[in-house]
Amino acid sequence: IAKGVQAPDFAGLTSKGGLPINWERMKGKSVYILCWLAASDASIDEVRALQKYIKKYAKTPIEFVMIAGDGSAQYWDKVLEKNRFAGTQVLAASNRDFLDAMSVQLFPRAILVDSDGKIISAVAPLPSSPKLPSLLDELAAK
Repeated sequence: IAKGVQAPDFAGLTSKGGLPINWERMKGKSVYILCWLAASDASIDEVRALQKYIKKYAKTPIEFVMIAGDGSAQYWDKVLEKNRFAGTQVLAASNRDFLDAMSVQLFPRAILVDSDGKIISAVAPLPSSPKLPSLLDELAAK
């Protein structure tokens, strides 16, 4: 998906807390989406790395959404509880419409969307990348 294209709808996905995930709710915020697998150590490491950014940018117009593309709800809950992950957590194992629309086939993968719901990067820097802090600083300043 090219830069500037409207990001696809979340198609009925809800967060762990039961909130619907949609662009209307996040309007006016840049959105960093981390697509991950609950059964992957590499993915879990990236979600762990993202936690410091969630805390650092809590009072900025950046929303952090983590979408797990695998596992049962029970397994996903167990991974979240064990690791105490903050941020908006979403399980998309049985509803992969958003992941498919974004052509997410390899995990982990990050996507960055602007405050108007348009793609900034369909393959954004992962939380472990040294490039991510400056990108988030730039978004936080907007």
